[in-house]
Order: sequence, then structure tokens, then C-alpha cells
Amino acid sequence: MRLIVSILISYMAIASCSSNRPVVEPAGDAIHVGNGGGFAGVETIYKIYLSGEVETGGKLIGKINDRDILQLLENRRILQIDQINWNAPGNIYQLLEFHLNGNSQRIVWDPNDNQHAASLDLYYSHLMHLINQIDR
Repeated sequence: MRLIVSILISYMAIASCSSNRPVVEPAGDAIHVGNGGGFAGVETIYKIYLSGEVETGGKLIGKINDRDILQLLENRRILQIDQINWNAPGNIYQLLEFHLNGNSQRIVWDPNDNQHAASLDLYYSHLMHLINQIDR
């Protein structure tokens, strides 16, 4: 009887440690966009996979169409964001991360500092617009 009780207690302890929220497994290459900082230092990141799936906090929130994904990649090239190396966060910051073809690029900037490339604001705004258009 003690053995059964011990097994049940062990099983309940293990089960209570597991997460109940669904986790989206990485679907390969992705663009991350987000912001953070401020008094609480909270960071919000959206991951946009090249398959179009968008997730935040480990939860799938929707999908962006293939045409927009291709346009995002083309805009990155045209705006020469792939050539930008900028890491200057302020108290609040915005960020872009590209995980493409085995390479990573992270760009972080203070939106209130005019020293960063204006193309970052344009690209960031477009990404956030696409995310906000997702039906949740």
C-alpha cells in the first residue's frame, strides 16, 4: 500500500510541474519583433515563422499570409536592414531579430533616440501592423 501511495504522490508532483499552456515548436527560420523595458522591464516578443505562423509567449496567435512573408524578406533586403548592426537600447526599446539560413541578427534601439536608422521604425511598424491584423 505504501508503494502505491508513494507512486501516486510522485506522479502528482511530476504532473503538477508540467506546463498546461500549449507550446509552439519552432518551425525553422523566423523573424522576431518586440519591445521592452520601462519601469517593470517587461519584454513582449512576437515570433513570425516563415511558414506564416505567429506566436507569442509560447502560444500560436494566428498566421500571416505567404505574400506578406515574402514581402517582409524583400523589404529587409531593400531597406538594407540586413546590413544594420545596432545595439543601443534605452530605458524602453524596440527590437528585431532575424534567424534566417542558420544566421542570427539582433537589432535593438531606443525609439526616442533619433540616432538609429529610420528604416528600422518603418520595418518595425509594418511588422506590428501585420500582427495587429491577425484575427485572434
